[in-house]
Amino acid sequence: MNRIFILTFLILSSCGKGNSDSKTDFNESDFTQTQGIITEIENGFSYSEKFKRTYHYAYGTEFDTKLYGIEKNSDLILNVDDPIILLVNKTDRTKTYIAQRGIINKKTLTELKNIDKTKVE
Repeated sequence: MNRIFILTFLILSSCGKGNSDSKTDFNESDFTQTQGIITEIENGFSYSEKFKRTYHYAYGTEFDTKLYGIEKNSDLILNVDDPIILLVNKTDRTKTYIAQRGIINKKTLTELKNIDKTKVE
């Protein structure tokens, strides 16, 4: 009887917990769009999450030094050298999220491609 009570309590107590995802809890005005490029992809598999991809990317603007970032457990389907648009936090440029695939600055994209090739060689 005690096992049933404990099991019921655990099930009911876990149902009320919400999933707080930090990616969805942000103010859009705190971020700016920046050009980026995918540099590396890691594929992973787990039974609970199925296929999840980890993307490594380079990003920056024409005037800033180029930075590198990682987005883990992404459901996006991208390839190496795909141009991406990133949301970059205005106060902390290391906090980034992949917004979508796309080009907003061709000159920066060309510079990022050249940096990526020199990094590999």
